[in-house]
Amino acid sequence: MEETIMIGDKPLRLKSTAAFLLKYKAQFRSDPIKDLMKMKDLEEIEMETLYNVVWSLAKNADKTIKDPVEFFDDFESLPILDKDFLNTVINLALGSMGATVKPKKK
Repeated sequence: MEETIMIGDKPLRLKSTAAFLLKYKAQFRSDPIKDLMKMKDLEEIEMETLYNVVWSLAKNADKTIKDPVEFFDDFESLPILDKDFLNTVINLALGSMGATVKPKKK
């Protein structure tokens, strides 16, 4: 899945694939699945985790993205309080863990 969101007047491509999880873990040395599970509750999202997820999704969409600090330095702010922004980021990130499960027959 891929989405382009606007941050201020700048478009930002975010892409979710299975590689997103590997890039996240390689960059931040943290378990992406545990971090993503914490993000399911919009009220308890840690800012650092959100930034890490956004960077990883952006890096997955564009291999030329700079390291996280330099990358975020290009933006005046991140709309972390915007529910549409949060939902887009979370849905993309969780989509990388999607699986097809057939319901059990009773």
